[in-house]
Amino acid sequence: QLRRRMGGSLSLRDDAANNGGESSGYFCCGSKGKVENGVATLGVIRLDTNFAPVLGDIAYGASYSYKVYYRVVTGLAPQVCRHGTLPPSIEEEFIRAVVWLDGRGVSAIT
Repeated sequence: QLRRRMGGSLSLRDDAANNGGESSGYFCCGSKGKVENGVATLGVIRLDTNFAPVLGDIAYGASYSYKVYYRVVTGLAPQVCRHGTLPPSIEEEFIRAVVWLDGRGVSAIT
């Protein structure tokens, strides 16, 4: 659905083919992910929460030895995610987040 909504402007490849047929939730963006210091970069879509992440959390930049780009989706709270469908306004914010991360040239988005 995301591919269709974006009108083909972003190439998303689910990694299921490389993961025994199951998706890990990572998607490859385009064909040229950014490499910094010899390693790929990661894009992380964040929920709209007020908690302070700690070392080891995906939302804590120092948890990684490589560059990670973050984008919070305004309105995407945990209770919204549990419903399985996004309201149109949040879906638009989600799409903008994917486009923003892709614009940074990340190798994968989660």
